[in-house]
Amino acid sequence: MLLDTLTGDLPSVCPVGRMYGWKTPPRTDHEIFVFRYNIADPVTLQAIDAAVAVSRFNSRHATDDLVHHAFLSEDGLEQETEYASGTRVKIRLPDPQRAGDEGELKVS
Repeated sequence: MLLDTLTGDLPSVCPVGRMYGWKTPPRTDHEIFVFRYNIADPVTLQAIDAAVAVSRFNSRHATDDLVHHAFLSEDGLEQETEYASGTRVKIRLPDPQRAGDEGELKVS
């Protein structure tokens, strides 16, 4: 959701329906698993809430031209954009090396 806010993109939650995959690759018995989407899952509900917040932000700002983008860190985790309206968005994406890191969002 941080990148969707940064760039004015439509938020995405996750695939709906069923997903299939091999349980034990590269074994030859070809046993597969099935994952069924669960709308009541707490993580899914959190993602939906975040998508609503991004949609509300984007409805106010995403129609403006994006006039500036910059990477603020060498690893690309920190970025900023500016819209023609003057709204600035800074994000810090979650660090994959830090468990539980949710990243940061600053709008000014």
